[in-house]
Amino acid sequence: MVNRHFRFVVIVAVLGCAGCVISPDHKSPAANPDLDRCVVLVETGDYSGALVYCRAAAEADPMSFPAHAYLAQALFESGDPAGAEMAYVRALEIDPDSLKTRMEYAGALAVLGRTDAAVSQYRAVLIRKPDYGEAILRLAALYRDSLNFRDAASLYEQAVNLFPQNESLVLMLGETCIAGGRTGAAAATYRSGLERNPESPQLLAALASALERLDDLPGSAAEYRKLKAVKPDYPDVGYLLSRVFYMGDRINEAAKELREYLNSNPGSAKGHLLMGRIHEKMHDPVSAKASYLSAVRLDPNSGEAHVLLGNVLQAGGDEAGAIAEYRAALRIDPDDRIAKRNLKRLIGGSGRGWD
Repeated sequence: MVNRHFRFVVIVAVLGCAGCVISPDHKSPAANPDLDRCVVLVETGDYSGALVYCRAAAEADPMSFPAHAYLAQALFESGDPAGAEMAYVRALEIDPDSLKTRMEYAGALAVLGRTDAAVSQYRAVLIRKPDYGEAILRLAALYRDSLNFRDAASLYEQAVNLFPQNESLVLMLGETCIAGGRTGAAAATYRSGLERNPESPQLLAALASALERLDDLPGSAAEYRKLKAVKPDYPDVGYLLSRVFYMGDRINEAAKELREYLNSNPGSAKGHLLMGRIHEKMHDPVSAKASYLSAVRLDPNSGEAHVLLGNVLQAGGDEAGAIAEYRAALRIDPDDRIAKRNLKRLIGGSGRGWD
């Protein structure tokens, strides 16, 4: 799942929102000193201190929209969600077209975990203003958190259409499509974004990864090559390209890319692990063993590295060494089926003496 802070940053970047709580919009009220004091205290963050003045303002003028709207905000921030809801409902009865207050109410409902009610309020905002970007993004985030990826993707697509230059929204749309099992749609989204910004490292990496998921290994390799050309220091780009070559049985290309990567990243355990696999494909068990030993040294908690090292040792006749590696793998993951199977073949029995 994409975290809430990221979504908040996207909203800020796109819409210039200063925060999730929005002051109610209202026309200048008639003279009401309690309301004036209420507004000052709420807007300076003294919600508890504001309560007495907000209540007094609402009692003095029961039809005052701002009095009820500020009272709702003060109650919610003071830890009285039930009272806040009553005040929000009353404020919106007085002025049902106040989008800012409805947004604030929806946000409060979402914080309280009342997702369906929050969705209803965001929908009400969008009925009144279909291009309200912040409402689109907040509703999309709620759908995504509820695992309703199709509706979330539809809203993110709407947001991308509103803000086509915002790369974060394109990436979010693609990630949501993938989460919903629509990797092809994600790839199309990333391609569309690259038409606007053909040298975006993030979009190139996202497209390469999506194509890899789709088993389009030549396409994935092509995008990783573009990424490497555009940004040679993109994290692990050499490893990623080598891995795709390896998966596509392009072993010589995989070895070349990975050697270059390991020259710059000698402490990469996953790099040495992949190099071990490549050496095995090249029928070089001695070099494979050396690579797996490096991987185990760099990441002793990698059960996979222990198993692969054990396999090479077993094939080379070092049964004691292989047993030690399989046992190490099982200490990390007692359910590792390959380690269990191989260990059983070496020592027999149902498991006694495996530890």
